[in-house]
Amino acid sequence: MLAVVLAAAAVLAMGGCRKDASTERPEFSIEDYAGLPYLASTVDEPLKDELATLIAEKATPLLFNNPPETPPTSPEQNVAVGLAEALQNAAPYLDEEISEIYPEGRFDLSPVGFERACQLRRRFENERQRARSALGRSGCDFALDHRLGYTADLSFATRVRVYARLEAFAAAERLRNREPREAAECVAHALKAVDLLADVAAINVRRETALLRAETLQVAARIAEHESVDRPTLIVLSDAVLAQLDRWPDDALAWKGDRAAGLHAFEMIRDGLVLSVVTDEELADLKKHDCLEKLEWATAARYDADELAYLTHMRRIIESCEGPFYQRKATLSEIAADLAEARGAKDEPIITCRILLDGFAGAHRLMAMDRARCEAWALALTAALETTPTGAGEATPPTPLLPYRVSPVTGQLYRVGRQATQVIVWGALGADEDEPVRIRLP
Repeated sequence: MLAVVLAAAAVLAMGGCRKDASTERPEFSIEDYAGLPYLASTVDEPLKDELATLIAEKATPLLFNNPPETPPTSPEQNVAVGLAEALQNAAPYLDEEISEIYPEGRFDLSPVGFERACQLRRRFENERQRARSALGRSGCDFALDHRLGYTADLSFATRVRVYARLEAFAAAERLRNREPREAAECVAHALKAVDLLADVAAINVRRETALLRAETLQVAARIAEHESVDRPTLIVLSDAVLAQLDRWPDDALAWKGDRAAGLHAFEMIRDGLVLSVVTDEELADLKKHDCLEKLEWATAARYDADELAYLTHMRRIIESCEGPFYQRKATLSEIAADLAEARGAKDEPIITCRILLDGFAGAHRLMAMDRARCEAWALALTAALETTPTGAGEATPPTPLLPYRVSPVTGQLYRVGRQATQVIVWGALGADEDEPVRIRLP
């Protein structure tokens, strides 16, 4: 399951799979599924062993939601609370309004789009400033409730997207007024919010983080290539990008969170709520291949086999995160081949193949691309600052010794080119998808 699904209230309101009316079955709330009542009653020995391991690792939805080593963050010091207070009322409809004019790919606003962006920025300047102020708080906990599985509220990600895009619009105005350093400060604040979002242990949120960071770096690209760019501007951008890399979360954490959500989803599906777990696309696929009825009438043993397959694959996926993406590819390809072979088979693990692990390799690649973009930017900005002389009386900042040599996507060396007017870094994403980073030399 690699898409945001229905809210908990909607899940409770709608029907699901057919249940056997001749059997008395307990009624569970959405939170009850976090205790894994169906998995706990399995008679399958390998699955029992897997459950025992998950409990020991504190990896079930209930235990994962309450890590004992994590001290609580007070509301007054919580960035997430501050963002909610600043944007909660505006975010839902503002997100749609901004999306209508926000450019895809390069940050190129049309004249009409620029005017609309300025209008939106002015209308919501108070919200932007309050959100920016909230970033100065000492802690951040978006309070994702893993007890709710895929039905958990992810509206905090929408608020971060709205805030980052308001900063992007502000940066466009500043750049139009030939104020590149101020534009770079807008990007730096947007990246800080995105960086905090990356800490959430959920693949859906990490996917949103990667996409949002990519579009924010497109704003940085307009600044870095602008004719008015100067050394202080490049320092602001460099500090912001290096801060992202210094705090980079382990990919395995997101997959562990996704596994907890997958366990929760199995409980809901076993209880007849498959329609409340799948997306429209997944539902269409299930119907097309006559899988929905198979799930409706599946035996406990069939569910056990499916869930054991899921947990076995997920353990390999999580273990693969010990290395960069290019080293994981062999393992991920083996898993993908196993899933492809299982699809359509008489004993196909439908939940594993068609719901929970559909598109898992793409999610790995997207996170690797996110990391590679930031590394390429760090290399380009560092090279530009090494090339650019300091101003009169300005101390030369120490050049960081960057450990980034090969792209986590390809395993190939980054290429850094220094020209008379610019620095270019290639090779982050591979030949077919590469996004060279260009830094204009002041």
